Amino acid sequence: MEPIADAVKEFIRLVPVCRIATARANGQPHAIPVCPAFDGEGTLYVDLTRHGASAKALRKNPRVAVLVDE
Repeated sequence: MEPIADAVKEFIRLVPVCRIATARANGQPHAIPVCPAFDGEGTLYVDLTRHGASAKALRKNPRVAVLVDE
């Protein structure tokens, strides 16, 4: 994995909300807004309820997309 540019790290560190997208078991996309915590290097943490749709989708398919916008 390539290092993240410092300007991008700073941008991610300052955003209050991002969106994560997963795919449900039937392939239907599921996107939700979340409040991220960034470690400053390359990991973005989000808190998901264990029984929520995103957590269930991630258990079946660990691929996720993250959108961080202004």
